[in-house]
Amino acid sequence: MADVPLPTEQLATTEAPQQRASGGVFASQPTQGVGFGLQAIGEGVDAIAQTAATEQGREDGAALKRDAVGVPHVANDPSHFLIMGAAGHAYQHAMSVGALANVHNGAAVKMNDLRNQFPGDPHSAHEPMTLAATMP
Repeated sequence: MADVPLPTEQLATTEAPQQRASGGVFASQPTQGVGFGLQAIGEGVDAIAQTAATEQGREDGAALKRDAVGVPHVANDPSHFLIMGAAGHAYQHAMSVGALANVHNGAAVKMNDLRNQFPGDPHSAHEPMTLAATMP
């Protein structure tokens, strides 16, 4: 093995620490004050309201009642609610999807009942199925 003398001075093997701050850090607005806290609270309340409105919209959309003619109506009429903003959009979407799913499931149940009434005879079931499909 070679006999190498050890250096008495420490070798610099890494780069000296440097502070890397861009000009954008100094150009941004300060984040102190009440406004930013109120905005964060508002965003949190809005997220909670969207979740609650979506759940209520699903329940209201799934709870359809039919009148004497057979037209579906929402059991909990949302016209007396005051839901605004993103929560209102979430409620409307969830209610529409729930109502569509309810009507679709009702039609599928009617078709299955008619299919069970006329087992093995699709020609006899065709006319009642056509009438059931055109009725609300």
